[in-house]
Amino acid sequence: MLNLSIYRKLLIMVIISPVSIIMVAVIYFTQSELQTAGSLWIKTACNLLGSWGKFEQITELLIDANTLEMVLSKDEAYQRKLLDEIQEKEAETNKPIEQYKKTFLLEREKEKLAVYEENIGDWTQVRSEAIWLAQDKKGDEAYDVFSAKVVTFVRPSDHKQ
Repeated sequence: MLNLSIYRKLLIMVIISPVSIIMVAVIYFTQSELQTAGSLWIKTACNLLGSWGKFEQITELLIDANTLEMVLSKDEAYQRKLLDEIQEKEAETNKPIEQYKKTFLLEREKEKLAVYEENIGDWTQVRSEAIWLAQDKKGDEAYDVFSAKVVTFVRPSDHKQ
């Protein structure tokens, strides 16, 4: 560089400067777009999970309503119909969880999923107890179990962890 004339040195500087400014601008805007796209993806995922949570809560309430109807009903055919609806709604609710389990989960997500599964299992067991009693024509006992355990049971979707 010492042997080059001042003209050539300035020419090199004039060429290198805009090129480097353009490279910095491209990197900056690309990074900015990636961050925007990433935050948009995160917001979309959170909205979907929030919507699924609301869907799950509504489905759980429908299952509870069908369980109560089943407990109060004396008609076996109607009880079977309600039981089929309950099983259908449970399968509908469990499908997204099963798909979620197949994805890559962080350790924290695995822990929360284990807590969810434990809670939903407890809730299902308590509700099943009320259903069995109703099917055995023990309506009063079934109603007592339903009102004492199912209604007061805190569901996983109601937990804020």
